[in-house]
Amino acid sequence: MIARTAAAAATALLAGLSTTTPAHADPVTQVPATYTVLADAGHQPVLLMGGRTVPVPERVTDRLTPGQSVTATVRGATGSPAAVARAVRAGRATVTATRATAALSGDIAGNHTLTIVPVTNAATTDGTTAAGLSAEARRLGDFWSAQTSGALTVDDSGITVAGWVTGAAIPGGACDPDRWKDAALAALGRTENDFTGHDHLVVYLAKNAATSCGWTGLGYLPGNVIWLNGYTYPDAFEHEFGHNLGLDHAGDQTCTLSFTGRDCENVEYGDYDVMGYARYADGNGLNTAKADQLGLLDSVTPAAGERVTIAPRLDRAGVRALKVAGDTDTYYVEYRPDTAGAGEAGDPSPGVQVRQVHHGSLLSTLLTVLRYTGDPDPDSVAVTPGRAAALPGTGYDVVVDSVTTGAAVLHLRRSSTATLPAPALSTANSTISWSTPAAGTDAIAGYLLQVDGVQTVRGPATTGLGTSLPAGTHTVTIATVGLPGTVSATSSATFTTGSTVAGPKVTFPSGAGTTTVLRWLPTSGATGYTVTVDGATRTVAAGTTRLVLTLARGTHQVAVRSVDSRGPSSPTTGTVEVTRTWSATAAKITAPAANARIPATVTLRWAAPAARPGDPAVTGYDLRLDTGKWSTVSAATRSRAVATGKGKHTLTVRTRYETGATAQTTVRVTR
Repeated sequence: MIARTAAAAATALLAGLSTTTPAHADPVTQVPATYTVLADAGHQPVLLMGGRTVPVPERVTDRLTPGQSVTATVRGATGSPAAVARAVRAGRATVTATRATAALSGDIAGNHTLTIVPVTNAATTDGTTAAGLSAEARRLGDFWSAQTSGALTVDDSGITVAGWVTGAAIPGGACDPDRWKDAALAALGRTENDFTGHDHLVVYLAKNAATSCGWTGLGYLPGNVIWLNGYTYPDAFEHEFGHNLGLDHAGDQTCTLSFTGRDCENVEYGDYDVMGYARYADGNGLNTAKADQLGLLDSVTPAAGERVTIAPRLDRAGVRALKVAGDTDTYYVEYRPDTAGAGEAGDPSPGVQVRQVHHGSLLSTLLTVLRYTGDPDPDSVAVTPGRAAALPGTGYDVVVDSVTTGAAVLHLRRSSTATLPAPALSTANSTISWSTPAAGTDAIAGYLLQVDGVQTVRGPATTGLGTSLPAGTHTVTIATVGLPGTVSATSSATFTTGSTVAGPKVTFPSGAGTTTVLRWLPTSGATGYTVTVDGATRTVAAGTTRLVLTLARGTHQVAVRSVDSRGPSSPTTGTVEVTRTWSATAAKITAPAANARIPATVTLRWAAPAARPGDPAVTGYDLRLDTGKWSTVSAATRSRAVATGKGKHTLTVRTRYETGATAQTTVRVTR
């Protein structure tokens, strides 16, 4: 959402900023300012000084919190704050230090106002109307009122949309948010200092202004100015307003698991949250870490073993989070059921989720947990019932006892401090199994298993692969994975498997139909067979010597293996070329002729339908006189005597195939 190319805006704002000290004796002055961040321009730190936005290096603000009033030390300029700010932006002066002069003020409750100014450097506007901008402002108010249970409002009386501001003084092509803000303020006859507290200035830049800004929206974090770069996506507006309230981004993690450990990278916009990624509609609901920052969260920190019930994230009346503070981070455990509601039904991984906020940071991070489906990518974000997630640095794990649509039951347990050993590996009889380490079983998240280079994650209760390996040489490596993602030492083995059973003799049909039958001769000693078609494998029981296949036109790769107690045989491989469509065909009645006069007993004769190699076989015929009962004869039968009474009759022959398909034909006669 919001940052398409965050670095572009940051680079533009830093243009002209010099961190060098002039060689001559420079004057030094102290200037009042407010420290904030351009959150969607690469978190560029800035000082609001004399009504101007002054980009500064991170080193001069590293001990500050966005939103604080500060005194800035500036070398190389004197005069009013505005004059000093212009000198810094022009590179004639440098901000060398800052110190906080006032504590943060974080009261967001009450009515907020939005003054929206549409700006363009083109001769015409982009068609965005005052009514449309007002509607988006009302939508923003409704969203944030819902997120804060009515504590924050934006009344219609607090929404003002000015007329379009046009002119050559507004730059095109470049990315200069300050110039657009100045044009908007000049048109209003106001200064930036007029927008404090709950009053917000919104600068809407027309799409046809053709700027080089790489972001959709931009906002002070915290502060009172929002920029919209030609877009009126609801969540872009709502996201930037969240920055004005002091909220930073909601991110997540992407992790890789290997025998050297678990490596995770934080993704700044990755969470399913209004302060995370965009969906170009109303923003996703606010996570509980963000709600806590705004003073809107009812949370609980239980003693170890104490069961607590938390309500769904959208339930404003109940306890909505388990909150645990650690040495360097605070963790929020919340519940998002897969039900309707803003930001719930569409959550890609609903359930119990854990978010982390590093002390001194405003960013929240949705943490991943291991899943145990055999998937080579082990990341998920929902902790399923009966499972646990580590809360590093707290001394606790969180365990999910149960979930329903309306609540989740959780408890904390002490984290295990035991060193997890590698599991003992066994590779007897073409199978893979291992023993669960005796120590620290509570801390086991699963097992990292690699078989012939293919890596999967297995659950903590799993003690074997569950399938036999084919004949050949195999290399297996396994390690124990702890809840925080720690990986033990490994156990490895390389071994060769064989089979006493021979591979089957298979007939691969050529010129086959879309429904065809693969057939093979029985193999002595086989307890079953596996048939693999284009990589998909099916297992059939001993005594089975055929398999009906439904295939698309084209060439298909097929492998058939015999299986005994030691595992599968080497494969018998071939191709099936499908060149035509197959459908059930009826037998042809050869006697009596249609409309013939027949005796009291007539001989019904028929010819078998034509068949090509690989076609499903006929398994029998069903015969019927008029609407009477069916009688069944074998596939080899070609005639049957039928007794009839006087009058008109219909004789029917129905052909049955081994696939279950049927086709029938009739002849009408008279006695």
